[in-house]
Formats: sequence, C-alpha cells, structure tokens
Amino acid sequence: MPDWSYHPLFKPWLSTLPGNAGREFIHRGMSTIAKFPGGRTFIEFLGHMSPSEKLHGNLFGLQFSSPVGLSGKIDPQLSGIEAFPNLGFGAIEVGPITKFPREPKTAGSLSITNDALILPEHAETIGLNATKNKLTKSRTVPVLIRLEEPQIIAEHLKDTGDAFIIEIDSIESIDDLTHIKTVLENKPVLLAIRHSAVADNLLKVKSASQFVDGIMIEEDRKLTAGTQVLPLQQTDGLIHALNMIKNEIDLPVVTSGGVAEPADALDLFEAGAELVFLSGGYVASGPGLPKRINEALLDKLGDERNELPGWIWYWLFGLFILIGGALVLFFSFTKVILFYDEAFMQMTRLELMAYNPNLYKFMSHDRMTLAGTMISGGFIYMQLALHGIRYGIHWARKAFNIGAITGFLGIILFFSDSVISTGCTVCSGSFCFLFTSWAT
Repeated sequence: MPDWSYHPLFKPWLSTLPGNAGREFIHRGMSTIAKFPGGRTFIEFLGHMSPSEKLHGNLFGLQFSSPVGLSGKIDPQLSGIEAFPNLGFGAIEVGPITKFPREPKTAGSLSITNDALILPEHAETIGLNATKNKLTKSRTVPVLIRLEEPQIIAEHLKDTGDAFIIEIDSIESIDDLTHIKTVLENKPVLLAIRHSAVADNLLKVKSASQFVDGIMIEEDRKLTAGTQVLPLQQTDGLIHALNMIKNEIDLPVVTSGGVAEPADALDLFEAGAELVFLSGGYVASGPGLPKRINEALLDKLGDERNELPGWIWYWLFGLFILIGGALVLFFSFTKVILFYDEAFMQMTRLELMAYNPNLYKFMSHDRMTLAGTMISGGFIYMQLALHGIRYGIHWARKAFNIGAITGFLGIILFFSDSVISTGCTVCSGSFCFLFTSWAT
C-alpha cells in the first residue's frame, strides 16, 4: 500500500477501529492480495517499491535485497508476512516467540502527538506452533526469529528461521549461548541489546561476541502502566551505542527501531549499521518509508542513472500535444468554426453567428478548454519523459502510457463528436495528473 492511499484514506479510518482490528485488517488485506495470481505485481504497480539491484547484499551468509528490514513489533500475528517483502523490505523479523500464545493486555497505537509507538509491556505472540505453521511457506526474503525463551524453543525452530535473535537479558552465562548456538546448528545468531544498556553491559557483550554472528542495537523504551512507550526518533542514542560497539567488537551491527524518516536511516548506515529494522516509524510515516529509504540510500551511494533508449520519442509525443494545443488555442481566438463544424451543422460560420452569438462564444470557450488541457497535458508528458522515463523510472512510464492511451481514445472520439472529445481529453489529463502524484 503506497503512502498516497495510506495517509489520506486508510490511516484515519483504521485508527478508529477497536483494539488491533485496524492493524490486522490492513495486514491481512495486503497478504490476501499478495496470494492471488498477479497480486504481487498489482502491489508493485501501485507502489513501485521493489529495491534496486544495487542495494542487494550478503550478510551472515544470507542474501538481502535491501538493507531495510521490518521489526517483529509491527506484525506479532504474522498476518502480513506474505505482503511485506513487496514493500521494499529486505528482511523480516518475527517474534518474540514463546512456547505458548500470549494475548496483549492493551492494543498497540501511536501516541496522541504521533511521536511514539505504544505497545503492551509484554509483547503479543502467537506461540510456537502457530509460528511454525505461518513460516512453512516459501519466502523471498530472510526471516530472523526472535527467541524469548531460547532454551526451550530453539530446538523446535532451528529449521524455520534463517537467523535468530537472542536478547542479552535472556542468557545467564556464555554456556547458555554456546548451547543455543549448537542447538541451532550454527545458524546465524544476533545478540540484541537496547542502546541505553550498551555502556553498562559492554564487557558482557564483548565476551558473548565470540559466540554470535552479529549485534542488534535496539530502540529504548519507557515502561508505564502496563505499556511500553517507544519514541519514534532515537537515532542519536543508537549511533552512540553503535560507535561504542564498533570500537570494541569486530562484528556486523544492525539496528532496530528509532527511525522516523529516511535521513535517520542514512545516519545509521553512515555510522556503520549493516541493516536497519523499522518499527514505529513505519506506522507513523507509512508503508512507503522503506522505499524512500532505499531511494535515499541510492542517492547517497551516488547511483548513476542510465538513460533509457527511445525516451526522446516520449518527449516528442508531449511536444506535439503541446504544439497541437497551441494551434487549437489560436483557432479559439480567431476562426473558431472549422470546416468539419460547418459540414456537421450544415451552416456557415457567419450563419451561426447570426443565428445565435452565444452559441459561437460557447464553441470558442470549448476550444479554449481543449487547448488548455492539451497544452498542460503535453507539458506534463514532456516532463515525465525528460526527468522520469529518460532514467528508467517505472512509475513515470506507467503514468505516461496510461494517460496517453486514454488521451488517444479521446482523439478517436473527437472525429465523431467534439464535445465528447473534450471530455475524454480532460479525463486523460486527470489520469495523467493522478499518476504523476504517485512518486511516493
């Protein structure tokens, strides 16, 4: 679901639904669409969210299509697991997973000021068996499973996840960690710690780092009245903790949460984060956030844009539409009535003016309307071609093609009825304007 529909349409309405109904409605809806034949293509058509191949990478022996992941806090029911890979995410975190399901005592929500995510103090979980059932299907991105009870459930999930996350508070000794690593058959294990706890636990993290494959630095939280409050923007704290760990430990470091805008993610990547997992920022900013981060990262990396062969024909199409509109505008100021108008009405221009001058003025206005639509539409086509299609931006090409097709339908109808022609051309211009607004 792209931002253009999420913010004005779905977010205000879903926030009024009781409990977690809004979250489940949107997640289940997206997953249902993704399961249908052509569903993933339809989601891509609406949002244009597929990461560039230039962002693909390898970490922990796993292939990631994007360095942006989704935190398990966002989808505890795993109801959106089918759809999230289509939104620009390169990895999905699942969990925390416990042996038995745990119902939330409060519903998740954004704070009134939209600057924090509020979740139950004890995270909602669907339990071991339901998790295994949800993750049996093939997937297109790596899944990292967070084990809340690693000593109990690691054995049961070793074949389900691609990598595993263990919180530092859930292990009592290094022996526990080595045992879990053995049970998981040496699959990648990340040690998770909140950024506010890094300074006090740096020695423990350093000792444990010999037996794990990476460190996950997480957003901080404030516990209050049975809930945990997670401020959306925590970049400074994450970067400070990341620098401390990087100075002491030679392991890949990923972060989770604390990102509200693409600039926050870029700061974390620049500080040395290998992956960035989104939590509350995804809810507040919208499903387009991973896409915007991916695009910003490409710009930061100095992505070279290659020109698409044949783009000039798109630009010339727009130019000819604009020139045609200018000619129509000229006739609307001068002759107004053309030969085919006289043939259709079986009246000359002078006879029409004598019959009803207002009808003549109406036709002049009609011509001006058509001219304005053609000139503005031609200009938009030229800009789409010059700044979008030229560099292979697919949303621009789709907008152009759909607008042009509907426009040509209007031109065909023009020869049978000029009034219908004007209406169809206006519609085509509206379509084009609508699609050009789908940049994010």
